[in-house]
Amino acid sequence: MDMKLEQLRHDEIKSALKSVVAELQKPKPDSNAGLKEAFEKQAKAIQDFISLLSKQPKQEKPNVFVESNQDKVVISVQEMAKQINENLLSLKEAISAKPKEWNFKINRNYQGFADGITATHK
Repeated sequence: MDMKLEQLRHDEIKSALKSVVAELQKPKPDSNAGLKEAFEKQAKAIQDFISLLSKQPKQEKPNVFVESNQDKVVISVQEMAKQINENLLSLKEAISAKPKEWNFKINRNYQGFADGITATHK
């Protein structure tokens, strides 16, 4: 009789743990929210850069006067590089997000039967 009771308890615990693991392994709808946001920021930065390039006035004269004012170019390129770097870092964080680890505790009633399972983050 004790052997059957132990087997029943074992099967009950095994079934409960399988259902908990199956529930935790289901994909969440917002699991790619950070990745999507990082891609959108990157796309917006590239679109802003393209729109700035397209707004440059075209010179129709064959004689072109070149002004040696590289400070503005360097500053704008530095700002753009900083923004792209921030977007790439947020993209890296979104991709490298690790799944959380769990601790499971089996709650038993006074007879020793499994009454529930409590799952907590480590």
